[in-house]
Amino acid sequence: MFRDYTYCRHYAVRNGIRWKCSRQSSKNCSAFLLISDNGDILKKNEVHSHEPFQYYCNSDGSYMRI
Repeated sequence: MFRDYTYCRHYAVRNGIRWKCSRQSSKNCSAFLLISDNGDILKKNEVHSHEPFQYYCNSDGSYMRI
């Protein structure tokens, strides 16, 4: 989760992983993150075509969609 939106692993690139919005298919959303192997954001498109889901954070740190 990044800034209230969820992402799923899309594919590996030379220096990291490209993550796409988890609602890309259902909402035709083009938001993505390119995360380096050491966790830095190398490139991003944070413009989503939809509102984020609502989540509740459990005491164990896991999230549950409301």
